Amino acid sequence: MKIKSYFNRMTPSMIVVTIVGLIGSILILSPKMMMIYIPNNEQLNLMKEAQLYYKGDSNNILEYSKYILSDNQLTERHYFFTAQLVFLKFAVIFNQLLYSSTEFDIRFLGMTYLGFYLCGLYWLTKVVFPRNTKPKNRIEALFLGLVAALLGGLRYFNSFYNFPVTLITIIYITAACFNLIRLNRVKFEGIFISLLISTSLLVTNDFKNWWMAGIFFILLCVIVWMRLSDAKKRMYFIASAFLMMIISGWATYHFNNPKNLAVPQNKVQLKNKLSKLPPNKNDF
Repeated sequence: MKIKSYFNRMTPSMIVVTIVGLIGSILILSPKMMMIYIPNNEQLNLMKEAQLYYKGDSNNILEYSKYILSDNQLTERHYFFTAQLVFLKFAVIFNQLLYSSTEFDIRFLGMTYLGFYLCGLYWLTKVVFPRNTKPKNRIEALFLGLVAALLGGLRYFNSFYNFPVTLITIIYITAACFNLIRLNRVKFEGIFISLLISTSLLVTNDFKNWWMAGIFFILLCVIVWMRLSDAKKRMYFIASAFLMMIISGWATYHFNNPKNLAVPQNKVQLKNKLSKLPPNKNDF
């Protein structure tokens, strides 16, 4: 009875966040639940920008900490332009504060993704479901939480694939669109800026997402045209969105061109520098 009473007091947003948070935490933190991916060349470029070095294959399939936090002299620096680097920087900071300053546990990256994922789901479900919830809405939220947890691509969170960032930005874009369309008292400028930033992050995360960003840009123009009656404001917002998309697309394509990426140092040099690092005795 207490569980039923507590469930009836929960809002749909709380139900979705609780379910996804519990299942996601178990999947990310449990070694037997998640697959461990070996980074490819593109992901190695991202790691070098974050000053991470991959140790190599391990005989222990349950070992998560396979990455070394290096200094600026360990790998040759270059500029790899991607929104994924923002999330990775957050994960590195949490790793240094809570775990180790020399070794990186990729589960910190998974939990960072999960935190932003939960915030986006909370924002989205808060707009989709009405305030005066009914038992039907709670059941729908329960189903949505299970789908978002089991089919939401959480198995990629413990990796350097850019899919989690794409998923997170799409959720934020969808939530912002619903805010602009359905809510009358919301500040248009603030939601517009959040929608514009999310769309830009979608492009900078992967240039292949340009077609999705184009669709959201058209939708954004339609929303601006419907919600604003002032012609000057319409042109101002549309021009700002168009300029932001052009800059994001150009920067992503230019800086991530293989010709502009630095060539890694010799493996022997890296091995010699790695041997000088102090051993890590922490166990997560």
